[in-house]
Amino acid sequence: MISTTDLLPSSPAALWVLGLSATSCFFLGSLFAYATYQAFYYRPLPDYRNKGIKAGFTKLRDLPAEYVPFGLLVARGIIQFLVVSIFKFIVGFRNTVEVVQDENYAYLLRQMRSREDGVSLLTASNHASSLDDPGLISCLIPYDVALSPKRMRWSLATQEIAFPNIPVVQAFMGAGQVT
Repeated sequence: MISTTDLLPSSPAALWVLGLSATSCFFLGSLFAYATYQAFYYRPLPDYRNKGIKAGFTKLRDLPAEYVPFGLLVARGIIQFLVVSIFKFIVGFRNTVEVVQDENYAYLLRQMRSREDGVSLLTASNHASSLDDPGLISCLIPYDVALSPKRMRWSLATQEIAFPNIPVVQAFMGAGQVT
């Protein structure tokens, strides 16, 4: 029969490492669960009253514009990092994308990195697919912008495509700053 003392490491340093790794896993799991809850709670709700479906009201309207709850900020950071990383791989590594480092690109980066709080960033693109916009923007922006939801821009989408009547998809799109 195996006892618990046989399963645990014998040195105190190894016990500390084991304890810290278990604690950090618990902390990160709790943070992820809280961020998921916040993304679901503050998800944008589409207006389907013209289709006879009762329209709910998003809790985002109750917040002041300059205040973003910590959990929602974490959820936005996670979603935006994942989406940017996936599209950088798909579009940037599997295809050929050439970014021209001219004054327009420098201006875009300057506006993304150092615009004042409350100042919006509007970008326009002529594209043929719904995936062109996140794919191409992901290849243009560096990771320091992608990891900061306050620096990222919001994207526009039609509610029929981006916000079906599925709460998980609504939370994902809202945390990805699609409106």
